[in-house]
Amino acid sequence: MAAHHFVVNLRTETASDTFRDALDPWGYLLPGNASRSIRETARQLAAEGVEVVADNGYFDDIARVVGQHADVADALHRQVGEQARLLGRDVRRGELAPQLRDAYRELAAEVREAAEAVTADRNGTLPAQQAAGPTRLIGMENITMAAWLALDIEPAYVEARRDMYRSLNRSVARRASGELAELDRGARSGYYAVASALDYNSALDAGKVFAEAGLQRVAMGFGAYMADDHFSDHVVVGRRRLDLGARLPMRYLRTALVARGFWTGYRAVAGQPPLAFHFLGLGAPIVLGLVALCAHGTPLLTFDATSPVKDAVEGTLYVSRPAPLKIRTRRLALQLASGERREWACPCPFCGPFAEAHPFDLEAASDWFADHPGAEPSSDDLRPGGALFAALPLMSEPAAGPLRTAVNATRVGHNHWALRRLTDELDAASRKRELRTHLEEVVESYERHTNSPPHAAAVRFAYEVAADKLDLGG
Repeated sequence: MAAHHFVVNLRTETASDTFRDALDPWGYLLPGNASRSIRETARQLAAEGVEVVADNGYFDDIARVVGQHADVADALHRQVGEQARLLGRDVRRGELAPQLRDAYRELAAEVREAAEAVTADRNGTLPAQQAAGPTRLIGMENITMAAWLALDIEPAYVEARRDMYRSLNRSVARRASGELAELDRGARSGYYAVASALDYNSALDAGKVFAEAGLQRVAMGFGAYMADDHFSDHVVVGRRRLDLGARLPMRYLRTALVARGFWTGYRAVAGQPPLAFHFLGLGAPIVLGLVALCAHGTPLLTFDATSPVKDAVEGTLYVSRPAPLKIRTRRLALQLASGERREWACPCPFCGPFAEAHPFDLEAASDWFADHPGAEPSSDDLRPGGALFAALPLMSEPAAGPLRTAVNATRVGHNHWALRRLTDELDAASRKRELRTHLEEVVESYERHTNSPPHAAAVRFAYEVAADKLDLGG
């Protein structure tokens, strides 16, 4: 039976007694740039038997490499957009003008050189990770493909052979095997080498490479896929192009295709799935189950992301009923004021105590709605002095101070609780047939309740990929 856990980003608010008593987290992710006090907290948590996963700290390096090449990449991508506009559809492989293709190849080579330079020296990174006394650590990684994705350097633009992408993973697998050989037995069991991919094909090859190297615990950066705001009208699988009939968000398409590809490739070589897999940067509620279905058979699946914290602070709450959704607090304020939601009766251990200390005044909210029928509250309505500030305190946006701290802590706790609820449901649906049935219901509910048809279509496609309803081949 598989176990699914969301690994909480370790910071002061998530390490508090209130947070830990309420959620009892399975584990924490120790950021590579953590302060001395947070590292000491990590040591204490590990000593208490809490799982502590030490990140390799390359997230900031990716951002730096991307920043160095963003202007050139943006200029090239504008040319791709202009060609797509003239075609009336997205550009396919082989359609870029040779000069533009060559410019992409030159940029890809420069980015690869920069990416490999910043991750070349593991003599400092690995000891620093181990110094915090973690129970698991994110090991060797090549950040080239993550940087390419962030800069829109797609396989279709470069027109490179698959072996170029395969070689990146071969290098990581070889170096990870070397690091593993020098670790003691206890440390080896918690070491996750990091695979990378841009699409189904490169993920399939990555799975094969890592299986051939005997790497049984693997991580992959899915945060880059979920940060991709682009849409596409097709995807490529093997040598086939699958036309989608509409332009759909790539974040869902790519995430599902990469997960499916990796497990297909790994099984093809090893005859079984990896023992453990960590999804770096993946915290979108609707996606957790989809990749879990792709990864069925792996005993331990873990996820981490800073998004539950960032979303909370920026005004987004996660709900699992009627579907796994992210909802802006302004939208929730409208639902409460209009009566679409009769109350905020959240059963999580954070919202109840907050509401007792800061009661909602739904009558005042209803009076506001009577004067503003159908209008979503503005940011001013929810700030101090606004008509809904005191009426809907959890949805409000206080200035810095005790109330702001309480609002943030409640939202952060609530979002993590919602993810915990989702992973518990995945644990309960242990057999593949049960998981497939459970997710079919989840996807149908998502389709009914999301207000974005393209997102609904993309999630449906992702489910069909995960549920083996599409013949993707090998």
